[in-house]
Amino acid sequence: ALRNAAGNGGVAVVDTTAMRLVATIPSGGLGVYDVALDPDATYAYAVRGFGGTAGLARIQLRASAPTNLRASPGDRSATISFDAAFDNQSAIQTYQYSLDDGATWTTPSPARASSPVVIDGLENGRVYTVRLRALNGQPPGLPSATVTVTPAISPPPDAASPAPAAASPTPPSATLRTARARIAGNTIITTFAASGPGRATQIGTVVTGARSSRATGIRACTTTMRVVKAGTVSLTCRLTGKARALRRAGALRVQLVTTFTPSGGTKATSTQTVRLKRR
Repeated sequence: ALRNAAGNGGVAVVDTTAMRLVATIPSGGLGVYDVALDPDATYAYAVRGFGGTAGLARIQLRASAPTNLRASPGDRSATISFDAAFDNQSAIQTYQYSLDDGATWTTPSPARASSPVVIDGLENGRVYTVRLRALNGQPPGLPSATVTVTPAISPPPDAASPAPAAASPTPPSATLRTARARIAGNTIITTFAASGPGRATQIGTVVTGARSSRATGIRACTTTMRVVKAGTVSLTCRLTGKARALRRAGALRVQLVTTFTPSGGTKATSTQTVRLKRR
């Protein structure tokens, strides 16, 4: 920063390494006595006036970052829309873009001083991570957050829509009607009509017993069988040891869930409850 009692004309801020003017601090009606610059040239601090009228002013030189970036892919291109940066009283001349997280920056041609920025020369199918920043004659503005985009060729608007895929054949469904289950010793036999070959299962669960607080939820029986053809099927579900012990203590009520799944079809389920007398 160049110290210069420039009176009402303000103070010029010079980058003495690059030997270039980077900003001009207006006096605002008072003489600028001294000025200092942040290391990243975001803010300048100017002392204005003398004695009792002296004051310190902080002036932001760099434009703020553009926000709310939205990317639209195109054929070997991308269009980046955004909310404008705050220019900090120095009009934005153009927005630059970076494809390597801010290591290098490119100025579009022609210049783009407002949204959107169009980026050409990209590779279709490649993912790009884009940042933007504003240029306003001061040090480059703060970089934006990133947005990703993958350029691609879009089909023409009048392109014929692809033919709909042929509908898959509807798998056969099952309607399961179970006959009333009968008790034979410590087994439960359930009969139903199978619509064809498939797989049948049955699970029995104790829902009440002589000591219901301990009986509820205990597995009563389980059975599985392969059905080879359509016709009447009988499932034999043998009581588990726990179920037999509960039955000796008193009568049980068992919920049976019978399932039949025809080959290549959808399953059907039937539920019924049977009472097993004490033995």
